[in-house]
Amino acid sequence: MNEPELGIWRQEISALKQKVKTQKHTPNLTAFYGSSSIRLWETMSKDLAPYKVINLGFGGSTFGLCSYFFDEVFEHFTPREIVLYGGDNDLSKISPRETVTYLKALISKIIKKYENPALSLISIKPSPERAYLEEQILLLNEELKRIIEAAPNGRYIDIHPQMLDPKGDPIPELFMDDQLHMNSQGYKIWKEVVTDHLKQRFNGKG
Repeated sequence: MNEPELGIWRQEISALKQKVKTQKHTPNLTAFYGSSSIRLWETMSKDLAPYKVINLGFGGSTFGLCSYFFDEVFEHFTPREIVLYGGDNDLSKISPRETVTYLKALISKIIKKYENPALSLISIKPSPERAYLEEQILLLNEELKRIIEAAPNGRYIDIHPQMLDPKGDPIPELFMDDQLHMNSQGYKIWKEVVTDHLKQRFNGKG
């Protein structure tokens, strides 16, 4: 990756850095870092209360981009936990093997900075728009689970099964008209699963 190619993300990254600057002294923050599935979760703070969260999603991001910008975004910031999301944008552009390589690079950066961070990863969601990738997504989710659980203090948050119908197909009603980005019904599922994760991670303490 080189800087000219990354220019289209500069404005969003600057906005994330400003957000971190205004919230970095808030205690017990869980930082959600990843693609538009995070960025568009506009009700995150309300949904996950009483847990304190900061939304650091940026549109079109991949594990590679998250790794590239990590040092910048988290430079002066020590959250209580980092929750990662990515993979579906990755698979639409690169191979599963490359996706895994970029995730490992991101995890390595996080561990290097924080030594023993509370680190979690949300599984890749299914979507009607990318149903053609579903077989790859299922296999890659298994690998992502293995990778994150091998990390110190790493946990896997599986939202994938709850977003499928009894036939194993993505549920269209959980998505916007583009059938890729989630609507409020999709985020309702995420709310329930992620809240359960936070309760277990922090023993019910906000």
